[in-house]
Amino acid sequence: MLKSNKSLGQLSQELGISINTLRNWKKKYLTDDGPFRDALQEKVDRLEKQLAEVTEEREILKKSVAIFLKPRK
Repeated sequence: MLKSNKSLGQLSQELGISINTLRNWKKKYLTDDGPFRDALQEKVDRLEKQLAEVTEEREILKKSVAIFLKPRK
């Protein structure tokens, strides 16, 4: 459905549940006010913080390399 690129019909057959059940689950859990929203937002926040840290570290390393590669007088 989301990650499997399979249709609701295919998934319902594989899982042995009705298409309506899958639709209801999708509607319940993947909406903005669903129970996973807070967990997803926490993960996004954590990953954004990690990205900022890694980006800053990379910039520091680039500057360090530039300093060490300068020709000596």
